[in-house]
Amino acid sequence: MNRQQQRDVWLISIFRTISAVGDEVAMFAFGLYFVHTGQKWMLGLLGIATLVPMIAISPFAGMLVDRYPIRRMLGLVGVAQALVVVALIFVRNPALVLVCVGFLSCGVGITQPGYGALVGSIVPPDEMNRIQGRLSSINAVTW
Repeated sequence: MNRQQQRDVWLISIFRTISAVGDEVAMFAFGLYFVHTGQKWMLGLLGIATLVPMIAISPFAGMLVDRYPIRRMLGLVGVAQALVVVALIFVRNPALVLVCVGFLSCGVGITQPGYGALVGSIVPPDEMNRIQGRLSSINAVTW
């Protein structure tokens, strides 16, 4: 791999790690919010709002990644997720919080295969196993 490819892979690794840690911190904060407000039963719905949209969009995410420019798609999804996070600042209704979490989860369902395709377009085939191993290790640590 040349220096540019190494830099790109490191940047992807760093930003993917920051994103995953941010997702986990947000879920923890939502859990604390629901417990603090006495709505402990909402924790189960929070888990459902996190998993179901991601699972539902996963079969279509690969098609999106294959049909549209990867970098543009990742940028648009990232901006959409940022707008949802900003909206969460003002949302006080627990049902709307769950809807926002569902939208964030859809974004994660799209960006995961997007990052995989992006790395595949950057890394030479003979280096792919090593790089995918590194990215898988980072992903395991952040979950």
